[in-house]
Amino acid sequence: MSTIPVLFDHLLEAGYAHDLGKCTLDELRERRRVLEDAESAISFTRRLLHGRIDIVNSELQRRRSGQLGRDVAELVQDLPGILAGIPNTSSGAHSAGRGSRLVEAVPAGCVQRDLLALADRIVSPLAMTTLGCQSVSTSEDILIGLHSLEQELSSLRRDAHCRIAEVQAAVASHYGLKEHCETVASH
Repeated sequence: MSTIPVLFDHLLEAGYAHDLGKCTLDELRERRRVLEDAESAISFTRRLLHGRIDIVNSELQRRRSGQLGRDVAELVQDLPGILAGIPNTSSGAHSAGRGSRLVEAVPAGCVQRDLLALADRIVSPLAMTTLGCQSVSTSEDILIGLHSLEQELSSLRRDAHCRIAEVQAAVASHYGLKEHCETVASH
């Protein structure tokens, strides 16, 4: 994946889980911890992207309905509804949110600045406050970029889950649960 930091490519390639049978239990646990931290950073960044996507979608819906762009005060007022997928309070238009989502706490140090920088290159937090001043075309380009990065991160997250399952199976095999692990890893 060309835009994703090299650290993640290395961790999530199939070779990272190669020769797990030769690893000590402590080495396996450390690999699992590193992979889980990477998955948490990826998931947190995806949640941030989802919020930005919802905000841009909401602004595009307002524009397409013939309304002018909103100022920052209106955006802030509408933000809870946008992110929850309920009607906007200032316009009455339905937002593009995905519905209520439980946002779990992310441990300190888990968020990778490189991943957040990728999202900020598409649209910075400051630029999000000026969406009402952007052209529809610019907002659509932003949306395409956010969706593209979200798809890339989703694929990376799936890879992380595969590597975690492989390492977990190796941990379980140290405890004599090899048959159970093979069943779990195959799903």
